[in-house]
Order: sequence, then structure tokens, then C-alpha cells
Amino acid sequence: MRHLMTVVLTLIVLQIPVAACADPGDTVAVRRFGDDTVRIETMWGLRVVITSPETAFANSMPPAMIGGVDLLIRHERPDGFSGDRTTAYALEDGQPLDVVIDRVANSSRVSVVYGAGDFMTLSPNSLRVRWFGDGSSNGYYLVEVDGVKIVYALTMIQEQIGEADVFLAPAALGKGIQSVAARYFVPMDAGTQTPVNGRKTVSNTLAVSMSESVRDGQNAETVLLKPKPWTMPSELVSLFEKKEALAAESMAVFTPMSADQMNHKPSNGTHTPRWNVEHMTGVELGFFSSVYNKRDSEVTAIRRFPKQMPPDYVARYPTWTGAEEARQIERTQAHSRRFAYLLDGLPLDELPEGAPRFVQSLEGLFATMGRHYPEHTGHVIEKTKQADWPND
Repeated sequence: MRHLMTVVLTLIVLQIPVAACADPGDTVAVRRFGDDTVRIETMWGLRVVITSPETAFANSMPPAMIGGVDLLIRHERPDGFSGDRTTAYALEDGQPLDVVIDRVANSSRVSVVYGAGDFMTLSPNSLRVRWFGDGSSNGYYLVEVDGVKIVYALTMIQEQIGEADVFLAPAALGKGIQSVAARYFVPMDAGTQTPVNGRKTVSNTLAVSMSESVRDGQNAETVLLKPKPWTMPSELVSLFEKKEALAAESMAVFTPMSADQMNHKPSNGTHTPRWNVEHMTGVELGFFSSVYNKRDSEVTAIRRFPKQMPPDYVARYPTWTGAEEARQIERTQAHSRRFAYLLDGLPLDELPEGAPRFVQSLEGLFATMGRHYPEHTGHVIEKTKQADWPND
């Protein structure tokens, strides 16, 4: 049944027109939960969790699943557990796992395609997971997305893997990673079983983006991630929640709009609705990513500011519907919160490095966003009341 579903879903996906939606170098978040669970989050909003069969999901929501997951991968199928469409295993019907997940623009549905191999390309946002090993308990996963390669090993690796950006494994395997030309080694049990020296972090998250340089296994930088997420201070929680609430109000305005309405050029010479949303998301991504980049260079500094004057403006994605632009607002909020641990220890009343001077402080950065979303959303609402507004 799964193979039949795979073929049908593949044919459906291949008939959907796909535009290049992602920029190479988007930052990927690799998150550790305890000693056996890895969660990967992408700029496009794809979320994959890899965990062991011992992790109990039946009676409570595990921390790694909070916020939603598009694909759950378990090493082995537990007895009496049938799973569902979003659950996969290292071995599927005796075959090593090879799965691609993606969501094409203008669709809310995430596609999960099994057994596609090297011939399957959905969009530049696709995330691929493969299993290499002897059975379902000895081997490693290879995750590829946005130009980043992540290896998660369960046991000692004998074969030559090649280059990887991140290598996750039990700390005891750290001496055996000569087979991996990795930039970062993340012990999955650091601080709980085996003493390990390395760069300590305040969170369970490692930011990583595409890089041309690699290190051999002996020179990989060891990064000691916490086993639990960083706890955000209450003052910062309040600032994020206020900003996100205003962004949600903006999303509600854009969601019902068609692509033609988003591209509407008002007769009074003002901007299209699409310019307003691209400007809003461009400003937040630009400001926050610049601050994060100064704290961790792996977080890409994003520059997506549309041209300021209407005659000079060219839409970044002219075929996106209002719903997809609303999802871009949502992805922008997720990006700002995903790497917020990099704000740890920064005073709210001081200007963080990377932020524009006119915001004056970290709190001022949030205040600027608080004014920005209502202002530009209000401009769009006014456009919908004009006589030349297209009622699709």
C-alpha cells in the first residue's frame, strides 16, 4: 500500500509547477533533545524528528514534537505500534529509508515521497533523509537540506562517509569520526555520561548553513548542546508574543488575497499589496538575522529588502498567493524565535551589535516591529477600499 501511495503522490507532485523559492545558504537549526532525539527545522518551515523506539510518545507530548512535526522517523517499529502517514522507520519493508519531504509554494500540504532516489526533485526547499546501515540499529542517517549535510550516527561508522557539516553521535564515538570530514561534532550525551571538552552553548540548538570549507574528523569543532531548549526570560517572552500577535493580524489580511490582488497596482501610484508584505518580512528578517549573525556567523544575514519606489519594485515571487505571503510572515516569525537563544544575556535597554542605530535598543527593535506591521497592513486595507480594487 505504501509503495502504491508513493507512486501516486510522486505523480501528483511532479505535475505541480515549481518555482525556485529558496536561497542557497538558508540557516538550518539542528536541535538535540536528550540522548536519542534530533529535531531539524528549516527556513521553509519543514520539521523532521529522528528518535529511538524507546522514546514514549503515547501518554504525553514529547518536547521534540512541540510546535508540530512534518515527518517522524524512528529507528525501529515498536511492538504494537502501527504509526501513521507521517511516521517512517530506518527500514521500510526491508529497504533502507530514503524519503523526501517538501511543500511547494501556494500549497498548505507537505508532501512525503518514499523511494524517490536521486531522480526526485520537488523544489529547492526539499529535505531528504536516508539510512545507511546494517539492520535498523547499526548505522547512520544522512539528512540533506539547503546545502547542509547532517549525519546522525547510532554506532561506530566503519565506512567512509565523506564531507558533512554536522556529525551527531554518542560522545564515545567522537574518537572514531575520522571517516567523516565534519565541521561540527555534537555529542548526543555530552555532560551526562562521558566528559567532553568543547564549545558550550546555552541552548539545545546548533545553527548551521552551507559552507565551502570542511574539517577532517580530528579537527571538527565539538559543540556541547544542552539536552533541553533554552528558557527565554519573561520580558523577552512578552516582546516576542506582542510582535507575533501583530504579525498574525497582518497574516489574516493577506491570506484571502489572490496572486492578482497581491500584484494590484493602485491607480494612485502607491505600492502593490505584495510590496508591503515583502517589505515587512524583509525588514524583520534583515534586522534580526543581522543581530544573530553578529553572535553566530552560521546564521546567515538575510538581505531581502525590496526596492523602495514603486516604479523600481520587482516582485520577488509574483505567483505567490496572499496565503503563501502570509506563510512567509509566519516563517519570518519562526526564524526570529528559532534563534532567539542568541539574545541570551543581552540587555533590553542597549543596542545589540548588528541592529540599526535608529531602533536605539533591543527593546526598541521589537517596538519598531510593533509599529511596522500595523502601519503597512493598514496601507493594504486602504487599498482594498479604493474603487479600482480588483474583486476576484
